[in-house]
Amino acid sequence: MQSSPRVKYNLLSFDGGGMRGYGSMLILERLMRYVRDIEGDAKCLADLLKDVPDANCDPAESSFHPHDCPAGIEGSAMNEEVNKFLPCHYFDCIIGTSTGGLIAMMLGRLPLGKVYDSQWSPIKTNENEEMNEVNYRFQTYDTPEETNSGDPNLGTAFTGPLWWVARACTAAPTYFIPKEIEALNGNIWRFKDAGLVLQNPTQEGVDEVLRWGPPSETYAQCFNTIVSIGTGLQRPPKNFGPGRAPRGVWLDTLAVIKAGFKFDNPEAVHKNMSRTLGVNGIYWRFNGDSHEWGNIKLDQYDEGTMTKMRTLANTYLAREDVKHDLQECAKSLVKHRRQRLKQQDAWERFALAVEYRCAAPGCFNHYNLKEDMENHMRRCHRGNQEKAKRLIWRYDRS
Repeated sequence: MQSSPRVKYNLLSFDGGGMRGYGSMLILERLMRYVRDIEGDAKCLADLLKDVPDANCDPAESSFHPHDCPAGIEGSAMNEEVNKFLPCHYFDCIIGTSTGGLIAMMLGRLPLGKVYDSQWSPIKTNENEEMNEVNYRFQTYDTPEETNSGDPNLGTAFTGPLWWVARACTAAPTYFIPKEIEALNGNIWRFKDAGLVLQNPTQEGVDEVLRWGPPSETYAQCFNTIVSIGTGLQRPPKNFGPGRAPRGVWLDTLAVIKAGFKFDNPEAVHKNMSRTLGVNGIYWRFNGDSHEWGNIKLDQYDEGTMTKMRTLANTYLAREDVKHDLQECAKSLVKHRRQRLKQQDAWERFALAVEYRCAAPGCFNHYNLKEDMENHMRRCHRGNQEKAKRLIWRYDRS
């Protein structure tokens, strides 16, 4: 994992909730609109960054600023200007459960609009067999310190294809058979989504990011912003669509009890986080509070339902208290990104996944930072007129 140029970390967490995850995306889209507005307002930036020495206060056309927006970012069916401001440039860690995990994976790679454009379609039912289950967290990096046996990840990076992770974290009990993945030692692990016992993964994300810093680091020392986005007030996890075989639900319930887990209450997690961190300082929770969200089934896919979710989300987002909180949260995210720009080489690597390759004949050295490449040229190829090759991440236009 390429660590970001940072003062502190930002975390984004998505609850699970099936089709209600569309509501989560609408909330994030509104947050990124406020981010875009602040990033493009020189007066607002000057006021926001007045206590940051030598801060870059120039208006930005994209979150790649001061670099140009790479090809492949523009042209989404959604709001094109918002699409140029990528959540992955504002958050160091994006975590999610079930559908929230799928959203987290896409946001780590795609512009926001292309996540919206992804096609949703009905899925098949499934009969499942009973199994012993534990929680598991997929990560793309090695954890440097030893982890205890109860940790949801054993500390090593997952190196399999991304679609395996998507398949594992969205294997809801009555929809898909568990995803089988072979471990490094040859053992076969079988994965279901964690919607029953870990619907709100914010605490797990916080605990994980704390491991990235010194052992004695406090929440305030580690985090700049923690954003948790829900899928609306929900009913207990029996709310599957008509015709879904109940056997899988009962077997999952039994497995949860046998494993010693408790059914997750997303709002209980939120209350615990609020007590620990306070609200609207470091920690922010956005979740539609209309009870009508609870009437939307996990698999309810039709145009009427999508319209209803847009209406519920827009009603929530129109509230003055919600608008204020989103704007304040956006200010925190923008200020943090602008502070990162002071480390120019590190920001270039973080934003563009840039790599420099030596162009001198017979030399195959490559570096992540421009400064390291320049030092190599001075040290090993003094007088050589060849320029280093600068490679950046390619964004697919499709």
